[in-house]
Amino acid sequence: MENANKMQPAKIDWDKERSEPGWKTNERFVNRGSTGLERCQQLSDIFEKRKTAILNHIRSVHTKNLQSVSMDEINDAMQKYESWTKTQKGMKSNLADFFNRGKPEVFLADGIYRFVKYKEHFFQQLSLQIHKELFEKTEFFKNVAGVLAIRLEPTDGIEDKDRKRQVLLVLNEKTKIWQFPGGKAEYVCHNPNTDKVEIVTQKGDVWQFADGKEAPKDKVTFETPEECLRREISEELDEDVGPATLSSSGFYTIGNSRFLIHGFVAENLLDVDWEKVNRDEIERIDWTSDPFKMEDGSPRPMTDQTKDVLGRFF
Repeated sequence: MENANKMQPAKIDWDKERSEPGWKTNERFVNRGSTGLERCQQLSDIFEKRKTAILNHIRSVHTKNLQSVSMDEINDAMQKYESWTKTQKGMKSNLADFFNRGKPEVFLADGIYRFVKYKEHFFQQLSLQIHKELFEKTEFFKNVAGVLAIRLEPTDGIEDKDRKRQVLLVLNEKTKIWQFPGGKAEYVCHNPNTDKVEIVTQKGDVWQFADGKEAPKDKVTFETPEECLRREISEELDEDVGPATLSSSGFYTIGNSRFLIHGFVAENLLDVDWEKVNRDEIERIDWTSDPFKMEDGSPRPMTDQTKDVLGRFF
């Protein structure tokens, strides 16, 4: 929920990374006598292979917070790739085959033909495209709200200073991942028939409630983080979250999507009743003083974002 600290560039195991899609063990091309179109296709292929390899690496290392990926780290990964190619038998960087004449070369990237004269210009275009892929071509969800609810274990006869601290986690019915109670913001509207604020969906120019009835377009709004939190807690746990304090906000990557996650701290969820929990969304709830492990000692399935937050408290 809080921005992850800037991550240091990790040592890249290119032998491991080359098994990812987009890799081939031999990049050697024969360019002498090639036509302009052939050279363009070859250089475009080289560009795409490098971009794919470096993106795969960055996404595997920076699972917590893509905002922590800097241009310096992208450039560092590119340099490590070039160094790695020199150690591979039967493989070479082969960019020298293109940039040893002092003449402009052409390649295709992101649907645009680009002219570059020097290898440094090629690398500059590569780093910019990698950055664009990381931040502009990722599915994005904003205003995801979760609540950190902490209590002292309810044990009689023990002073507060000796009682363990517990956190409330819920097991998502669909993903089978443990997470903080909460969810993704939606477009909502007050339903006069139920006197409740409900999620609405758009079909063409018409907004509809879940029952199919039309919602007044001028009353449809996108939830704020706190509105999202209150609705989600009400739907999941059948509880009023009560006073909630925004603790932090930050961008995180989960799977192939990027989220703007807002973390709240609340004190009104100490007695969540399992009998009232929405079983369609929540498979289990757990107040735990050891959030990283299950009862049998196995690791608890969680996103890196959840682990990152819990690591500051446990």
